[in-house]
Amino acid sequence: MQEVLSYPQDWLTRRSANHGMDLTLDGKVWINSDPYGDRDDYALAASDLFKATGRYRQAWVRGYHLRNPDVPYRESKRLIHVDCSARRWSTELAAYYDRDGRSINQSGQTAYEAVIPGTYAEAWLEMLCQE
Repeated sequence: MQEVLSYPQDWLTRRSANHGMDLTLDGKVWINSDPYGDRDDYALAASDLFKATGRYRQAWVRGYHLRNPDVPYRESKRLIHVDCSARRWSTELAAYYDRDGRSINQSGQTAYEAVIPGTYAEAWLEMLCQE
């Protein structure tokens, strides 16, 4: 449970977590970016949100895709970068896992692109860029 201790407990309880939080077996706290029950369940690492400052920010995003039959993987993790002022984002690294947790694919850096209103990327940017 070391992850929980990497930032003040009172910060975690004050943090806007409109859609709840998850605690994974490795002790990491993830703050959900979308309502429970969506086809894809995304969350940002609380430790990254705690450290996020400045115009350019980054965070790990974990996705569970158990209810999405359109993707060949069940879990994804990606390191995203956002430019808060320009409302752009990119992925530095992404990894995809099967239902047993085995890595099935990885991809590298993508170019910055505009954040489209109403998308997961907009929710991630707003979580990362809030002061």
